[in-house]
Amino acid sequence: MANPETLKAFKDLLLKTDKIMKAQKKINPRFDLEISSSLPQAIKDKNVPKIELYLTTLKATLKDIEDSLDDTRSALIDLGDIERDDEEFVSEHLQDLDKLTTKITDAQSSLTKQFQQGKNFKSWPKRP
Repeated sequence: MANPETLKAFKDLLLKTDKIMKAQKKINPRFDLEISSSLPQAIKDKNVPKIELYLTTLKATLKDIEDSLDDTRSALIDLGDIERDDEEFVSEHLQDLDKLTTKITDAQSSLTKQFQQGKNFKSWPKRP
């Protein structure tokens, strides 16, 4: 039988992973709109009011990305703690832990890429 502390940590990890997935579903459409179409078009058109508008929303989106990245780092630490603290639990729940690891690391990779792109766009209009 699994350690009760491990079960609680696993349930908390499931909740944290769910939070990350929900945040990503909220972030992705906003980011795609701002980065993939609206901001580049505003820059191309030299439409300063729209550039300022999308840079403002981009700032909020980048904050959400940072928060979600913090959650992914925390989730990976929690996952590592479970792996170190309860080998029996890991052995019995390997597939579940593998799926969680994939979800978390995929989200982390995607969010990191978005964060870098967003940071590049924040400085782009200021370039000569």
